[in-house]
Amino acid sequence: MSNQCPTVTLKIPAIKKIAHDFKQQGIQVIGINANESEHYPEESFEKMQEYFKLWEIDFYYLHDDARSIARSFGAACTPDSFFLDGSLELIFRSRLDDDPLTQKTSKQEMYDAITEFLEKGKISLPEQPSMGSSIKWRFEDM
Repeated sequence: MSNQCPTVTLKIPAIKKIAHDFKQQGIQVIGINANESEHYPEESFEKMQEYFKLWEIDFYYLHDDARSIARSFGAACTPDSFFLDGSLELIFRSRLDDDPLTQKTSKQEMYDAITEFLEKGKISLPEQPSMGSSIKWRFEDM
């Protein structure tokens, strides 16, 4: 996630819907901000706390200051969505929906994948590359 990415800002309602609708089935949404904040102060932990309140987030929003989580999953942009099982094994990686620029989407891809997994124990939907702002890496992270 990101505090300043226009795609994340547009997709907050979709992320909150996933967190709300699947909570009773044991699905936990965790938003992670891995952006470097020295050169991008809007991405600081303090700003994350402000956006957490502003967006009325009802899921965890964590700061990956060392970008180790982002690197381990190969995250490339914000938002980049990963669906993991209880053992933290990757089940599905895809974009949230079919339109990163608006809230007017025809396919809620991550939502549909989670629904299918809970109903059938597998996902038949194709993974699609995420689209959004690039993660703000530090030079030494490269």
